[in-house]
Amino acid sequence: MKKFRIWMGGLLGAGLLLGAGCRQLSAPEPTAEQLAPSRIFSSHMVLQRERPIVIFGGAEPGGTVRVSLDGRGQLVTTGPDGRWRAEFPARPAGGPLTLEISGRNQTERYDDVMVGDVWFCSGQSNMEMSVSGVRNAAEEIAAADHPGLRIMTVEKDATPIALDEPLRVRQWERVSPETLRGFSATAYFFGRDLQQKLNIPIGLIHSSWSGSPIETWLPLTGADQATPQERAAVEQYRRDCEQYVTGRRAALKRLFELEREVNQPELAALAAPDADSSGLRDVEIPCQWEKTILPGLDGMVEFRRELTLPASWAGRELELELGAIDEVDRTYFNGVEIARRGNSETGETGYWRRPRFYRVPGKLVRPGRNVITVFVSDLAGEGGLWGQAPMRINPLNDPDAAIALEGTWQYQVVVRVPEAPKLQGQSRTVAYNAMVVPFFPFPIKGAIWYQGESNAANAARYRQQLPQMIADWRKNWGEDFPFYLVQLANFTNQRRAEPRSEWAELREAQRLTAETVPGTGMAVIIDIGEANDIHPKNKQDVGHRLALQALAKTYGFKDLVCAGPEFDRAEFRGAQAVVHFKPAASPLRPAAPLLGFELAGKDGKFHPAQAEIVGDTVIVTAPEVPAPTTVRYAWANNPECNLFNQAGLPASPFTSGKIFPEP
Repeated sequence: MKKFRIWMGGLLGAGLLLGAGCRQLSAPEPTAEQLAPSRIFSSHMVLQRERPIVIFGGAEPGGTVRVSLDGRGQLVTTGPDGRWRAEFPARPAGGPLTLEISGRNQTERYDDVMVGDVWFCSGQSNMEMSVSGVRNAAEEIAAADHPGLRIMTVEKDATPIALDEPLRVRQWERVSPETLRGFSATAYFFGRDLQQKLNIPIGLIHSSWSGSPIETWLPLTGADQATPQERAAVEQYRRDCEQYVTGRRAALKRLFELEREVNQPELAALAAPDADSSGLRDVEIPCQWEKTILPGLDGMVEFRRELTLPASWAGRELELELGAIDEVDRTYFNGVEIARRGNSETGETGYWRRPRFYRVPGKLVRPGRNVITVFVSDLAGEGGLWGQAPMRINPLNDPDAAIALEGTWQYQVVVRVPEAPKLQGQSRTVAYNAMVVPFFPFPIKGAIWYQGESNAANAARYRQQLPQMIADWRKNWGEDFPFYLVQLANFTNQRRAEPRSEWAELREAQRLTAETVPGTGMAVIIDIGEANDIHPKNKQDVGHRLALQALAKTYGFKDLVCAGPEFDRAEFRGAQAVVHFKPAASPLRPAAPLLGFELAGKDGKFHPAQAEIVGDTVIVTAPEVPAPTTVRYAWANNPECNLFNQAGLPASPFTSGKIFPEP
């Protein structure tokens, strides 16, 4: 079995590589006592059709595991690295199937398993943007009844060394109004089009991170170290990483255990009215701890508030309002758990903006001194009791008697998840290690990518990085799968590039990647952005245009027009530039006037130009440029442009000049 590496000058990350050498055994019964199937597997999942089906996970070295798919079983042994793997023959699309994974005293059963096509969906905030944030969101969510479309979200995680297992995922679900709201809109609309056109199960794995540059989705390669000092720094970084991941795993294991059990004894002891409070410190609530008391902390924090209640409240049911809590809470009253929201282990973390409204049973309410304890877990973002709504307690149906809970509380850290070490102040490769690498053993059909805003300041570097990323992902997944990307939308009020447009340059890097890297394609959305919102709400067309690329290029629907006019070359004839486009099934759509074209001569200064469609070309002229040498189109952050084909798809921005070195 393939081992996966984090590349640091050719060095292997220690102790965290995917396992090798799982062989089929003849022993009749499994022996593994520490069975841990990969979190990638759950009921309702989709396995890739027409590829060998690979099931994998962890257990103690030498332990045997029985894996059965739809009644066909095999026994495999765990390698020295604690990883096991079972492989089944490829299947056509279909299902449902049942998957069972067994150790000595444990069996995990997954039902409603389908076989179809799986797409990996990644990028930054525009890929992360959920269906709840798009135009017509309520209607889209209400209409989302697609049992053949399955979704899974990888929760944000960052590790500086490659992992064999995603630390947190939101498990596979069938698309419905109840499951869709928080899922990636771009991925959903893409998958919905595919599933409806192909009529086979489609699985979508959403793994993105708002604001992330492409560097965090790339491995750390030998090219990143040039000097002896840099190589020495990488060596130390590797050693720090080994300690970090060991500590992180132990801390997360403890946090998950504390959250899992209702009235968990350790938490109940900390929440008891007579608990030792010598380690507690004061804090003003509401607060977000990373901005105030605990910068950089991921983990679990106890917040405690003592209050004196009137004798008339004793034995009465109370209403407790705690405002919004970021992210997961376990709330106690006088040492007894009364409510809980969220789960860090399973990725149920969408409650961070939601105020908490809880009931306190009357049997827990005493006259005089009472204690409220809230255990808050947060693994990404600020964390804490951050208000945004009233915080108070009062007898049921008697809000006029409420006691305000804002003010001085006490706190202490219960679980501290170690901070990741940094290399030269960079966050390179950390999402790749935690949110991509663990999926390499899991066969997929292809990937879609919506990212680039965070790299617009260095488009020349992005021109190198995007092809590198595609090549690395394909190499490690073991297949040259199709890869479709979204070009940056129009944004801001910049109508002309004066003196330059970083976003236009980034779009050109994306266009050239899609043009030169085999098996790729690009959805152009220069017409559906919003000047004042970097997250345009029309994700329906984004997903649809990605789906057109896949349906035409991957699935062979030749009758579909999948792209707008695609620049081929420019001819310069005296005062004219003649722009040629690649042969296409849909001709250019007439427009008068045709906007967005500019010309430059040898001096390199661009001027707005007049443009006219003549057959399948565009003739461009400008009085200020009698001898043009370069033509460009839609070259600004938010250009005025209107070149479409008759299928209604826009032309990509382009320049005939070479602005980047070859990758």
